[in-house]
Amino acid sequence: MERNQPPKSFALKRSSAGKMIVGATVIAAIMVAGAFWFSRSKVELSKDDYAITLALYRVCNQRSEQGLIELEAVWRESEPPEKDTASGRVIRSIIADARSQQWQDAARACRQILVDQVKH
Repeated sequence: MERNQPPKSFALKRSSAGKMIVGATVIAAIMVAGAFWFSRSKVELSKDDYAITLALYRVCNQRSEQGLIELEAVWRESEPPEKDTASGRVIRSIIADARSQQWQDAARACRQILVDQVKH
């Protein structure tokens, strides 16, 4: 055995500890994501906001920039800026995602909001 190299048992212990740290980190990340997912509050949409969200879902799936521009204009006309509602904030957030080309995230958010409207 060379003088400068640690014994093989030391290398095995070090790699096992590294795997445990990585495993613990992954578990912690899953727990944080799960806590976020289950703690989010559901937004109740009005009939108009439901229709806008449904149309927004279609636009996001088609990745239609023109459709997004048109839909945003229609929504802004129907939603007064001084009226700050939970559904308005969510729709603005989805529109911002779509504007920044995050079509899949925006579509996923639309779908989740639409699913949340179902009464069990």
